[in-house]
Amino acid sequence: MKPKLIKIVIALAIWIISYSEVSSQLTLTTVSDPLLGNTKLKGVSRNNLDETLLLSGKKIYTFINQVTNVFTCSICNDIRDVAMVADTMYIACDGSGIVKRFGDSTKVVTSLRSDRLVSGNAGKLYGVDWMDGLDYWDGSTWKNLLTSNSTIPTNNIYDLDLDQTGLLWIASDIGLISWNGTTFSVKSVPPELSVSLNDVIVDSENTVWVVSAYGGIGKYKNSTWTTFTSTFSPLETVENLAVLHGNEIWSSEYGLGLYRYTGTFTTVPFASLGATEWNPNSVLYGDAQNRLWIQNDFTPVRYLTTEPSATTGPSADNQGIAIYPNPSFDQVKIECSDKDNYITEVEVYSVEGKLMLDQTIQHQSQVELTVTNLNSGIYYVRIKTIDGIGIEKIIKL
Repeated sequence: MKPKLIKIVIALAIWIISYSEVSSQLTLTTVSDPLLGNTKLKGVSRNNLDETLLLSGKKIYTFINQVTNVFTCSICNDIRDVAMVADTMYIACDGSGIVKRFGDSTKVVTSLRSDRLVSGNAGKLYGVDWMDGLDYWDGSTWKNLLTSNSTIPTNNIYDLDLDQTGLLWIASDIGLISWNGTTFSVKSVPPELSVSLNDVIVDSENTVWVVSAYGGIGKYKNSTWTTFTSTFSPLETVENLAVLHGNEIWSSEYGLGLYRYTGTFTTVPFASLGATEWNPNSVLYGDAQNRLWIQNDFTPVRYLTTEPSATTGPSADNQGIAIYPNPSFDQVKIECSDKDNYITEVEVYSVEGKLMLDQTIQHQSQVELTVTNLNSGIYYVRIKTIDGIGIEKIIKL
């Protein structure tokens, strides 16, 4: 048998053997970095370079594979969150208000006290002013939107996120609220979920996910709700939301473990990760490198890595995508059979969830992906089109 053919046969064998194993591959890593010490995180975010930012006290730690920089905000108290507007960082501080950082200089730009910041188009910023309305920077003026001075339907908001169209989604004590910059709209929550929503996050397919105070998790898309009553009982206290690989949703439950959504929710007990004790997660965050950061007041700084699950893709909208030749030594072609569909971005991940290639496409129905520099092995290709997102597996020979 020729050497090249032998490699193909071996690669196919590896694919068959590992197919059932890689979908459950999870690795919990404890960060041991002398610059962090025994720091307890209060939040995780990212900068304009998609580097991970670990937040604690007055400090912002830039983390790649280790801490590469530590910035101390001398005028901040307890840093809650950060958001980027171009190259400028805005820091939400308990007590100080919102601080603007440019270089290593800082100044307070408003006394509004946000716990959560999200940046939008045209330099806009949105903030959760805990139990006291919505903080909003329209590019020129800071505002605190309340029921007394705006049409916002409640002052009790707990979380927010922006979708790909720029629509703001708000988790509140009266349900899910959207805001287009002019009109607030309340989306009625199904009765199996409590009306009070703790968290909201939007995935790469523009699906809005929420966590209710009791009753678990729901998702909202195209004016339709889906709830997961078979996974979460009405009395379960489910906390926090995070997203990995674009559309893989994670959540956690007090004292029990994590929940992972890859078409259905599955439970990941803390014991299965080698963690002997766990408490409520104050931090659950998926960074740009698809690491799930997990932190509370009683555990060290940890993150979980996982490959994009084979069960997540391709999505129903992406059944018309073909990848060939597969396995391949050098180049892979990705093609949409539907000529009205176009590829806009292609990402390649290792089975550990590390981003290996990222290619932005100018709306093409066929793309050639060069994989020559990748090591031999299994990879996952995340394909974004105008119709949706799919994940396919390839083998590099």
